[in-house]
Amino acid sequence: MTNFISKTASITFLAGMIAPLMMVGCAAAAAAPPAKTAQSSMSAKAGEAEAAAPTIAVAPSAADIDDGEPRPYDETRNARADVDAALYTAKSAGKNTIVVMGANWCHDSRDLAAHFMTPRFETLLAENFEYVYVDMGIRNRNLDIAADFGIDKVEGTPTIIIVDPKGNVLNLDTAKTWRDAASRSDDDIYNEFASFVPKKTDK
Repeated sequence: MTNFISKTASITFLAGMIAPLMMVGCAAAAAAPPAKTAQSSMSAKAGEAEAAAPTIAVAPSAADIDDGEPRPYDETRNARADVDAALYTAKSAGKNTIVVMGANWCHDSRDLAAHFMTPRFETLLAENFEYVYVDMGIRNRNLDIAADFGIDKVEGTPTIIIVDPKGNVLNLDTAKTWRDAASRSDDDIYNEFASFVPKKTDK
């Protein structure tokens, strides 16, 4: 009887912790570790990315799609290696990099990934961007990557970071504003990313 009560109490506690996160969009606020120095580990590991060239997890397979939405945020991936590889590939091709930091429990994170799978977005992304999904868990995973790009406090998921071929973050002012992605129109989301298409002089 004691074990049953303990398990019930634990489940009730966890439900109470998760429910508020689901109700307020995907606002999973958490403090990230202090930002690194100007020479971030992303740049420091560029050589490793060139040598190892790990596969970047970008497009989920049909098996990863549940209730009509993809679930591409994989906690088993080496997120830092994936981001380094995306940055290296984008720099070589003169493209910008989109780092999508989200979670599979977050409807807004999954909805954005669903947009990326449509023909309209696939064309825009393939021609102008490298993109990579980073799993954030529930305020407890890969926050150091966000800090490397100047985001000291993650306020919700998804958090979108757009980086140019030179390593500059282009959208630091709007990176944290995507937790309502599921409420945005297709055109609104498309136009936002289209505004970050690299200019010819950037490539």
